[in-house]
Amino acid sequence: MLAYVILALLIVLPGSISARIIRVPDDQQTIQAGIDAANNGDTVLVAPGRYNARITIRDRNITLASRYLLSGDFADIARTVIDGNDQGRVVSFVNGNDRSTLFTGFTVTGGLTNYGGGIYLLGSGPTIRRVAVVGNEASNRGG
Repeated sequence: MLAYVILALLIVLPGSISARIIRVPDDQQTIQAGIDAANNGDTVLVAPGRYNARITIRDRNITLASRYLLSGDFADIARTVIDGNDQGRVVSFVNGNDRSTLFTGFTVTGGLTNYGGGIYLLGSGPTIRRVAVVGNEASNRGG
C-alpha cells in the first residue's frame, strides 16, 4: 500500500510544482534578493538599469536574465548593467551550478579582485550567453 502512495505522489507532485518568475525590482528589490528567493528552475528577470551590486549564485540552478531573454534585443544587454564598483567580484557561481543554470543578457563591469574580477566560477559550470564582460580587473587571473 505504501508503495502505491509513493508512486501516486511521484506522479502528482511534478505536475503541481512549477517554476516561478521573480522580477527585479518589482518582486524583489535587489538582484541578490531575487536569487536568494529563487528555487531550482526559477527565473530571476531583471529590468533594465544600472545595479550597483556583487552577486553570488550558490547551490541552485536558476535562470538569471535581463529582458534580453524575452526580447532578443541586444540593446537590453547594454541597458542592464551589474556594476561591482571596484569592490570585489561582480558575479560568482559557487558550489554546484551546472549547465542548467543560465546567465544571460547583462553587461558586467567594475570588478576588482585577485581572481575572477567580472565572473568567478568555483565548483560550477553554468551556461553564460550574451553577456558583455568589460572594465573588470584581476591582479592574478581572470579579469
